[in-house]
Amino acid sequence: MPPANDAFEHISKSILSGNGIASIEAANKALESGISIDEIIMNGILKAWSEFLVWHDRDPKESMKAWLDCFSATQKVLQSLDATIGSPKDPPFSVLVVTVLGEGHVLMRDIVTIMLRAKGLKVYTSKRGVRIDDVSEALSDPKLNFIVLSCIEPRTEAKLRTFIDGVRERRGDVAIIAGGPLASKSGADLIVNDPAKLGHSILGYSE
Repeated sequence: MPPANDAFEHISKSILSGNGIASIEAANKALESGISIDEIIMNGILKAWSEFLVWHDRDPKESMKAWLDCFSATQKVLQSLDATIGSPKDPPFSVLVVTVLGEGHVLMRDIVTIMLRAKGLKVYTSKRGVRIDDVSEALSDPKLNFIVLSCIEPRTEAKLRTFIDGVRERRGDVAIIAGGPLASKSGADLIVNDPAKLGHSILGYSE
């Protein structure tokens, strides 16, 4: 197995076993070997969750017993990766990455945040679901070009539309990108469901 694939396999297996320390160690070794944060996320972290979904389809009861440990390990390795990025020195523009109030699926929000920070962008985010008044700081930033919304749960549809309407009232110049099962109903400017394409979409869209 090539070294990069071996590193990704270690990250994935550590997450699936719920071992946060081993996940961090595997990710750090990957970074030291020159593997990018994008590659670690796409081929290690997201690979683990693709395998988790297969596991869940095969054995829902047993997989859900392990879900919290897998999620915790993933968050730990994401925090570790984020700590290696630092503040951008001269970001070309800024991005707001959030979920609306009531959205319980937050993993993709956190993954996208780190992927965009790794590209040298200033990223505003929140560990809680937000209302429009919660993002006043980001909306007051003249360099804010994009808002990225991860939207999965159908029960948040009304709040999602209210949030997007609020953004357009205050910052009609900002492009709104949505991803997830609810994205097509959100009224966003652009739907991007593949995290690998999101950075390319934003960087290309801004030129």
